[in-house]
Amino acid sequence: MNHVAGEYFWVKEMMAGRTVADVGDRLEGDLLGDDPLQALTNAQRDALEAVEGPDALGRTVHLSFGDVPAAEYAKQMTVDSVIHSWDLARATGGVESLDAELVDLCYAELQKTAGDWRSAGVFGPETAPSDGSAQAKLLALSGR
Repeated sequence: MNHVAGEYFWVKEMMAGRTVADVGDRLEGDLLGDDPLQALTNAQRDALEAVEGPDALGRTVHLSFGDVPAAEYAKQMTVDSVIHSWDLARATGGVESLDAELVDLCYAELQKTAGDWRSAGVFGPETAPSDGSAQAKLLALSGR
């Protein structure tokens, strides 16, 4: 949960035009505090507000590997969020089925970029899908 909250906190910073150097180590360590669910909820809300702001998706964000259109960053964060939703469900014994529309969107995007994510060390090797569903294919493509 801390990693997911951290990713959401980064969205607010990146969408505000800050660089990794500007943020420094502020988003390291325990970001959840005494109320992890509330911290995660707040981080997600702030990330959505940042992405939905006026002209937000027309901006450029300054990621660690270079400048990227904010719309591309939003796609990356969508993929990240959907996959980590499954990770958290699996880890906690929750419901592992993902929204079919989001799965389709993420699978289409990830088919184009999985190699980049894998070479950056974000994903492990692609695995065999557990079945023929789009969700199983998405998870397999992400190394799960």
